[in-house]
Amino acid sequence: METLEELEQQRRKISFDAEPVYDFHGSDSNLSLFIKDFQDKTGLNIDQTKLQNLGLIIQEQSRT
Repeated sequence: METLEELEQQRRKISFDAEPVYDFHGSDSNLSLFIKDFQDKTGLNIDQTKLQNLGLIIQEQSRT
């Protein structure tokens, strides 16, 4: 089954890291930790809207 999924991704030219993760919720502490680490390391501010603009968070059917 895994091989079929990989072949379908290749056919659609979608890399594994571009696949959405549907069970991740924007309120998860991992997102907050990522934002804090990003700000600590770069000195730049980033929020959920900017992450969406970069294509790192995708909103589907009113869910982020």
